[in-house]
Amino acid sequence: MEYILVNHKYNVLKQIGEGNFGKIFKGENIRTNELVAIKVEPIEDNFKMLKNEAIIYQHLLHSYGMPTLKWFGKDKHNYYLVITLLGKSLEHYIHQKGKFSIKLTLQIGVQVINLLKN
Repeated sequence: MEYILVNHKYNVLKQIGEGNFGKIFKGENIRTNELVAIKVEPIEDNFKMLKNEAIIYQHLLHSYGMPTLKWFGKDKHNYYLVITLLGKSLEHYIHQKGKFSIKLTLQIGVQVINLLKN
């Protein structure tokens, strides 16, 4: 990927994930050095999933365990969603450890239930 500066302040560093609707990058605020996640969805695909996700993040503002929406917008080619980078994804740990133990799976499940309760 060529050098991209999103919203004149978020430098795209490297790709950290990919889904059905777009790609996820690790980025950095060039003014504060804060690390962020930048989700990118091509406009031509016409899914508008990131727009819906941005609305959900606005409703979940200040909810425990949820990333904070930093910015949502677009250019000629893509929609961009910038959120706080919480850490490595579960997919990363699956690739690193292989299979999760029953104990770890249950711990993750309890955390998900607690997030849903909040």
